[in-house]
Amino acid sequence: MGELGNSEATPTSRGDGCTTYDHTPPTNVTLSATVDGANIALNCGADTNIAGLNHYNVDVRVGEGAQQNVVSHEAVTSSIYAAVAGHQYTFVVTATDNAGNSAWAQATSMPVKSVRKYYLFGGSG
Repeated sequence: MGELGNSEATPTSRGDGCTTYDHTPPTNVTLSATVDGANIALNCGADTNIAGLNHYNVDVRVGEGAQQNVVSHEAVTSSIYAAVAGHQYTFVVTATDNAGNSAWAQATSMPVKSVRKYYLFGGSG
């Protein structure tokens, strides 16, 4: 592993017969966590250079608990996490490019205060 947890550079072909080595991790890694009822909407993004973005990993920590992986090796930039009332959630996203370089960002959601349940009562009219 190289500096900042990046793997050693992987050669990338530019298409013009030359090979370049990408040592630069993704930049501007972002993660937002927005509470929407009983769910937390996660949105992430990153800029890459030569190699292009390969995937995201997202981990969650509930309160002061251990960090757990909730999204693994996915190219999607949004996800919904089912929350439980009374807890605060901290999410960490790691963006990895095609050369194996990675960078991360963190987002903490507001505590989930309550979970609304709706019931539909039928009747005859």
